[in-house]
Parts: sequence; structure tokens; C-alpha cells
Amino acid sequence: MFSFEKPESLYFLLGWVLFLLIFLSFFFWRKKVLAKIGHSSTVLKMMPLRPGGKYIISFVLFSISFFLFVIALANPRVGTSTQTVSREGVDVLFLMDVSNSMMAEDIRPNRLERAKNFMLRTIGEMRGDRVGIVVFAGDAYLKLPLTGDYRIASALTQTLRPEMVPVQGTNIPAALERAVKSFEEAEMDHRVVVLITDAENHEGDIESAVSLAVSEGIRIFVAGIGTTEGAPIPVYDRRGIQTDYRRDANGSIVLTRFNEEKARILAESGNGKFINLQTTMNAHFELINEIGELEKREIDTVVYVDFESYFQYFLFAGFLFILIDGFIPMRKSIWWDKLKNKN
Repeated sequence: MFSFEKPESLYFLLGWVLFLLIFLSFFFWRKKVLAKIGHSSTVLKMMPLRPGGKYIISFVLFSISFFLFVIALANPRVGTSTQTVSREGVDVLFLMDVSNSMMAEDIRPNRLERAKNFMLRTIGEMRGDRVGIVVFAGDAYLKLPLTGDYRIASALTQTLRPEMVPVQGTNIPAALERAVKSFEEAEMDHRVVVLITDAENHEGDIESAVSLAVSEGIRIFVAGIGTTEGAPIPVYDRRGIQTDYRRDANGSIVLTRFNEEKARILAESGNGKFINLQTTMNAHFELINEIGELEKREIDTVVYVDFESYFQYFLFAGFLFILIDGFIPMRKSIWWDKLKNKN
């Protein structure tokens, strides 16, 4: 199993955007200064030892080194040996809504990030339970089968995003059906679903899906996220820059609102409990306490206990690119220009 020991270190990659802005500022400033001196072709002839494309090459090499150093800091590793551990607990399957509406910012920084934070805190407090993750929007996918390895669960949680599900929507029935299939080999009465959603515009026959889950001994807890006042849904380009808000066919901005009534009814029908992530302090503790009161069973879980790290390879490659950059001269070589002219 591949994983990062410190996946949070990957956020340093966002710092590259700052370096890019600094480089572009310098590039255009230099171009503007040269333009003030005279015509570009004339100025360049006056500077036979100009670095030419060296700045661009240097920035590319620096960028590669930066990415490699950040990956080394996160320490990529592969599990090399496993151990079977017996624990007493329940099976908990998180159903995470990753529809576009979860990007609304009525809860800071947005609904999805707050929901992920709730998941991470809950997983961090678990002892003996197995955990799995299903993501859903217009369809549902099992991203993490039930496991007792909380490090892997936490690492995967941080990567959840709307792009994981190509079909958009809020298909809660599909998520519940996927959960039932994921619990097939587990015993009755030791299974919990934690549905994290804004409960807006759900599709399909939700009553039948809840009845199926309950008949299988699955209890459904609902963690609601969002505000009833609502908020627009940001639209981002491929670079992650916000370009607009989602609009309807008439061009009006669409507001997404948290449907608290449906979320409460869903939790009651599923023999669970509703938790409002907006108004409940330490919501993860409330969920952990509820799970702690359920009947436990002995669970055999296979976990990775030894890992082989590969950070040193990325570290070496990063220094190598810096070394290559150091051997590229800042000024053009006169003898190289003469050699080219002779040829």
C-alpha cells in the first residue's frame, strides 16, 4: 500500500504559485526596462552576452527541484509487512457528499473542507473500529474498503474533491446502496453509516434505500453541513481559479441551501441521529460518543506495521536539478557563438 507519511506537507506545493508570480513579475519588468532603452532588436545586439532563455530554463529547473523537495518532505512510502490485529469495535462507513454544492462558502472555508475536517477529527478519536469511505454525487463509489488503518483513511480523506465523481447531483440512495454492498460480509447490528451532506436535491427513491439499510442492521447517522440561507456555488477553471458562480438557464446565480428537515427525517428513519456541523460544538465527539454506546464485536484487521521510505530518491533528484542549473552559465559563451558562426 502506497501512502505519504506526512500528506499535509503536500500543501507546500501551493507555494509554487507564489514563485511563479515573482518570476512573471521579474520577466515583464525586465522586458519593460529594455523597451525603455530602445527597440528590442537594437538593445539585444548591444548585449551579446545576454542570458537569453536562461531565466526560463532556470525557473523550470527550480520548479522541478521544488516539487521533488516537497514530495521528499511528505515521505512517499510503501507498506512492506502487515500484522493482523484483533480489536473490539464497529464498522463505520463514511458517505461523503462531494457534489458541486459542497463547494459553497456559507461555511468557511467551504462545506467540503469543513466536512473533511469533521471526518479527520472523528477518525482521530476512533479506537478499535474499522472505517471505510464512500464518495457520492450523482453516483457513488467505494474509495476505501473497511480498514483499521486510520493513517490511510486520514490521508485519503484529505484528497476528497468533486472531481472524483464525474456525474454530479446528490444521489443519497446510490450512496446508501453502495454502503449496503460494502457491508455484505459484516455481522448484523455492528454497522454504522455516517452520511455527510447538505441534503439538497437528492435523487432516487430514498425511502426504499433507507429501509434496505435498516433491514440489514445498519444505523444511519447524518452530519448536516451548510446554512438554510444558502450561498452561491463557485465555478473554477482547471488551474483552480474561481471564474464565476454556477448559474441557471436564465443566467441567474444559483443558491444552494442546506435542507435540515430532510436530513433530520433521514437520520430518524435510519435509527441514527442528526448532527448539525454548523451549530454543534465538537460534533466529532458527539458522534464518537454515539458510536461508543453501540454493541461491539471482535474485529480482525490487517494493518501495515513496516514501511519502506523513498524520500531519499526525490531528495537526490532535487539536488541534481539544482546542480544542473548551476552549470548553466548566466551569460552567453563568446566562443560558442563564434563556433556557430563558422559553421
